[in-house]
Amino acid sequence: MCFNNLPIQPIGSFILAVRYETKGYSSLEDGILIPSDNKIKSQEVKVVSLGSLKNSVDVNLGDRILINKYSGIEVKIKGVTFVLLKKEDLLAKLLVGGNE
Repeated sequence: MCFNNLPIQPIGSFILAVRYETKGYSSLEDGILIPSDNKIKSQEVKVVSLGSLKNSVDVNLGDRILINKYSGIEVKIKGVTFVLLKKEDLLAKLLVGGNE
């Protein structure tokens, strides 16, 4: 999904991100996993926009970040749910394949 020309721009040191989809699973006694209808909030997000004080945060556009499940403010725009985060909400940057 392309996030160019977003209709929202974070202010100051806020970060706009989108959660990665996570499906919930329920387990039977014999260990078989069955997809459930309940979606679990992912703790992994992708940074799609930075506020004007982007130098005050240690992330860049496209970075995969680990956050608390209940961090940030969720905003739904044109069918996409974004998460507006403070830099204090960021727990770790996920390094994929050894590259940042």
